[in-house]
Amino acid sequence: MVSTYAIPLDRGYASGNFGPDIPAGFWLGKNMIYREDGALRCRHTYKIPSGNKCGPSGTNIIEAYPGGNIIAISSSGKAYYRDYNDGSYWNECTWTGSGGAPLIGSGYRGFWGILNQTPVYTNRSDFPYLFTNNGTSFSYLAGGESGAFRCYFLNEHQNRLLLARVSSNGAMISYSDVDDINSGYTGNYVFAGESSEEITGIHNLGGNMIILREKSIWAKLGSYSKLTSDQFQPVARGISSLCGSSASGRNSIYFADVSGIIAYSGGEQKKISTFSDKEWNTRSTSPGAPNPRLSYWHAKDWLWLTDGQSYEKPMVYDAVRGVWYRFTGFSPQCFTEYSGKLAFGMYGAANCEYLFEYGIDTGETGAVESTILQELQTPFLNPGTPYGEKYLKNLLLDTSGVDKIEIYLRNNPSAPDDFPNNPQYTIYPDGDESRLYFDSSVKFREISIRLTGSGKMIIKSIAVQFEERR
Repeated sequence: MVSTYAIPLDRGYASGNFGPDIPAGFWLGKNMIYREDGALRCRHTYKIPSGNKCGPSGTNIIEAYPGGNIIAISSSGKAYYRDYNDGSYWNECTWTGSGGAPLIGSGYRGFWGILNQTPVYTNRSDFPYLFTNNGTSFSYLAGGESGAFRCYFLNEHQNRLLLARVSSNGAMISYSDVDDINSGYTGNYVFAGESSEEITGIHNLGGNMIILREKSIWAKLGSYSKLTSDQFQPVARGISSLCGSSASGRNSIYFADVSGIIAYSGGEQKKISTFSDKEWNTRSTSPGAPNPRLSYWHAKDWLWLTDGQSYEKPMVYDAVRGVWYRFTGFSPQCFTEYSGKLAFGMYGAANCEYLFEYGIDTGETGAVESTILQELQTPFLNPGTPYGEKYLKNLLLDTSGVDKIEIYLRNNPSAPDDFPNNPQYTIYPDGDESRLYFDSSVKFREISIRLTGSGKMIIKSIAVQFEERR
C-alpha cells in the first residue's frame, strides 16, 4: 500500500541534532523565512553599498538612528549623517559644544532616546550627546557634567527624557523638565527599587513606564505628571536580566535572561527561546552567549538576536507566529528602521564602514548579495506506523530555486541522536522537478530531507510517498 505524507511547513527553526527535542513540523534551517502565503521563502538578500564610507577604512558603524536624516556613530569616535534617499553621501556631524569635539566612546553599547523629535545618544562611558533632528550638529546634553549624568539607558515618558544613571547611582532615574530636554536633571530624580540592583532597561509599554532591573521588573503606576519614588512597584522578581540588552514590540518587552530569551507582557513572563537554547548556549560561554543584543523590527514584528561577541549567525524571532529562524553569512552589529526598511551596520573587516539594507528583492535596482546558501532540513520523521517497514518510492516537490536534495534514512528509532553521516541519496534537480523516483527496495523507519539552494529558494510543499509493509 502506497501512502503519502505531507511534511508541515508551519513552524520555524529549532536547534538540536535530530533528537526528540525537536517537535514535529520544525525544521533545521538557515536563511529562510516563513511567509504569509504559506510558503517557505528566502529573504536573505541585502544591498551591497556604494559611495563614500561612514568613517575611515577598517572601522564599523556601531549604532544608527533614523532622525530627520540617518545618524550613525562610527567606531572611529565620530558621528555622521546622510539623507535617507542618498546612500552614497555621508557627512561628519559638526560639534557645537564647548571645547574641541570629543571622541565618542565605543567600549559599551550605545542607546538612543528622543524627546520632541530631538535625539540623544548615550553609551555609559560618556556624558549623553544631544543631536539636532537632522544630525548635522551635536553637543553634550544639558552642558554635560554641569547639567546631566552619565547613563546607560534613556527613554521618553510623559514628555520627559529619563536617564537611568550608571551603577554607582544604583536605581536612580534623573529626568528632564516637561518638554525641556536640556534642563531639570540635577534636581529631578526618583528611585525605582533597591539601589543595589542596576537598571538594565527603560521601556514605554502601552503608555506605562517599565523598568528592567538585574533581578526584578518595576512599573510606574498611575498617570501622574509628577514623578515620585512611591509610584514604582515591583511586578516581577527572580529574573536575571544581567546583560543590559532588551527591546520592545507587539506590546511586549523582550530581554535576555541567563536561562534564555524572555517576553514580558501584562505582568506575565514567558520564555520564548525553548527551541533555540541549545544552539544559543553552545555559541560561546554557557549559559547564553556573552552580551547578547536585541533589536525589534516593527514593520515585520521580528526580534533580532545577536551574540554581541562576533555577531555571527544572528537569529530572528517572528513574534506574530512565535517561531525562530537562523541566519548565516552576515554579522549585523546594530540595526535601525526607517520607512519600513531595516538597515544594519556590519561587524568585521570588509565593507563595515557602510550601512546595509536588509530584505531587498533580487529584482530591485542595485547590487544585491546573492551568494549565501539557503538550507532546510527536517528532523528525522516517521511518516507511517511506528514499527512498520517503509520503502521510499517518490518525493513530491512544489519548489523553486532548489539546487541540491539530500535524503537521510534511518532504521534505528531507539537511538534518536544517531544519524547517518552521509545521505543515502544526493540529487541535483534539473529545474523545478515535481516528482523524484527512488529504488523502492531500500527500507527505512525514519527519513530526513535536506534542501539547499541559493538566491531565492521557495518551498511551497514537500511530501514523501512510500510503501509500508507489516
